[in-house]
Amino acid sequence: MLEGLKERTCRYVQGFINARILLEAVKRAGDDLTREQIKEELEKLEEFDTGASYSRVTYTERLHKPSSSLKLYSIANGKLVPLTTMMISIEQKIWTEL
Repeated sequence: MLEGLKERTCRYVQGFINARILLEAVKRAGDDLTREQIKEELEKLEEFDTGASYSRVTYTERLHKPSSSLKLYSIANGKLVPLTTMMISIEQKIWTEL
């Protein structure tokens, strides 16, 4: 763990996922790294696999919410073990299994 970091919260995972999404848009923008081009590339992401316990991410011109579902894991003997099936957030931010 990073020095001074006592635990990894959901914000740690969200940061990783956000960085992965932004990196993909930057890669797709190529040498034309303008704000507009990066936004345009983000809005082309469809069913992008972040490599995390998150559902695939799709952005559009009108939808900038990457996902409302996730899967919980535990680490046992150095391996990821699923604790749940894919879960989806509802209005009150209560998670329910799909």
